[in-house]
Amino acid sequence: MSDAECASVSLKADSFCTGRQSACIRKSYEELLAKSRSNDVPKSTIERSQLRAHIEILRADGVKPLSKVLELEKSLLSPIRNLPPEIMSLVFQFIAGRYRVILQQSTSSPIDASDSIFPLTWACSWWREIIVSQPSFWTSLCIEAVSTDNFEATGSLLKECLRRAGNVLPLHFRLRLSNVELSAPGLRGVLDALAEAASRWKDLKVRLSHSGLLDQVQAETFPVLESLCLLADSQYDEHVSTPFIDCPQLHALTMTCLGLSDIIDLKHLTMLEICQYGGHFFAALLEKCPLLETFSVRYYSNPGSSDAPSTPFYHTHLRSLEARIQFDSVPSAWQSVYLPKLTHLEVGVDVDARADLRYAIMNRLDELKAMITRSECVLDRIVFAGDIPDDALRVFFDGIPVSSDTGTRFVRRTSSESS
Repeated sequence: MSDAECASVSLKADSFCTGRQSACIRKSYEELLAKSRSNDVPKSTIERSQLRAHIEILRADGVKPLSKVLELEKSLLSPIRNLPPEIMSLVFQFIAGRYRVILQQSTSSPIDASDSIFPLTWACSWWREIIVSQPSFWTSLCIEAVSTDNFEATGSLLKECLRRAGNVLPLHFRLRLSNVELSAPGLRGVLDALAEAASRWKDLKVRLSHSGLLDQVQAETFPVLESLCLLADSQYDEHVSTPFIDCPQLHALTMTCLGLSDIIDLKHLTMLEICQYGGHFFAALLEKCPLLETFSVRYYSNPGSSDAPSTPFYHTHLRSLEARIQFDSVPSAWQSVYLPKLTHLEVGVDVDARADLRYAIMNRLDELKAMITRSECVLDRIVFAGDIPDDALRVFFDGIPVSSDTGTRFVRRTSSESS
């Protein structure tokens, strides 16, 4: 046989060996990948010792195509693979954060779920099994949509998440719809899916282009609802007409607008925060919230149509009051109100008002002071926000009961610090 023929035979043999070697490496890689995805780790000490010995052999060979095989074999010996599912669940909960299912969508773009629990389910079948099998991972949902024109995919995904959440655990929702119309395909399906789970709402935060979008929710009983936040993009939007009649556990309420005619169960509230009060006298509102401890109101420039209270109203639970005073704030809003347990007061003043309108602001301050004085409460923390003249502050504090405790605090913030 000539040298050329010998070289040809040798080359074919090398190619055959290389082909067989590649096939073996590929088969080993696929087998190890399947074990990795299903978390099929070595069970006995002997199996672990054999795997470690094989890893050392591969390291000594230094063959580049074997690097992925070596990586997978090392992965099977990783300590995290021996953690019990209960510990892995705690790790996943920490990674996922407050809202574990986050669906974001804008214009005509596809749904983005990369900030939620979904990417963890894509890592391997073991992780997926742990997450999908536990309803607690699917009970905190957030949907954010800006200028979205189609909600069909969002609705389907939401229904699947609610199915995984089961029928027992309470639910936490955050819904943000900006520049969205009710006529958008699939949106009614999203709202209907939320409404069907209304009896299990525990925490609901909603911000909408206009409050009418929430009218799709026809439920009236919310047995486990503890915290409710209803916001509209415009503070002057119409009041929410969705009835929240029976809410025996509702303790915290935040709203853009709240009027005396709004059908919301306020009897059990301990915290109320509203941007716009659609009434004249606070006595009528506080009477509906007998257990209220913290009250914050930003605007009360709409006088409404309620009658002036004819008898004094004592609220014996309210301890913290935050109010903003503007030139168009309703006069006599605190008429007949007594807050004997008040200890914390925060007052914001409209510093943008023209000089000729500041007289009205000073009158509203005087009315607030009169309410505090007649309440005979003792304040231990006072915050003033806005550029209030020193002489106006001195007049306000003259006669105000302040705690003699050395821990009493007075905080004054200028307009730049308040913004």
